Amino acid sequence: MMKMDYDNSVELALALNFKRVEDPEAFNGEYFIKGNKKWIHWIQKLKAKLGIEDEEELREHGYDLDSYYKYRGYTNAMARECISMQIKESIYSQDSVLSCKVDILNNKQLLQSMISLKEEGFDDEILASFHHEMSKR
Repeated sequence: MMKMDYDNSVELALALNFKRVEDPEAFNGEYFIKGNKKWIHWIQKLKAKLGIEDEEELREHGYDLDSYYKYRGYTNAMARECISMQIKESIYSQDSVLSCKVDILNNKQLLQSMISLKEEGFDDEILASFHHEMSKR
């Protein structure tokens, strides 16, 4: 089974509300952070770069080991499904601007477009605006 590639790891981090921070010292010139914890793409490369052997030391450096272990076995397809599920949860939530917009689920093209937007890091307010614009057509 093919593990999640870097691009899908980035998309999953953004969909999980990690924010992109530009940093020339970071891998690919950026890192992703949420709640003062940094997303981990590849733990072995990170440990080597920081000269750390004990993974628990990464917590002391502000890295999110819990998310890493939760998502490390994900494939690209699994990451995309996780993002899709987040949109569906927002639709069934009472606390989201997407609440009760079940018509999204019946329109595969609209749902796929919204998944792509979510992968790029857009929040529910942007998705609701996109839904509104698309429903005018």
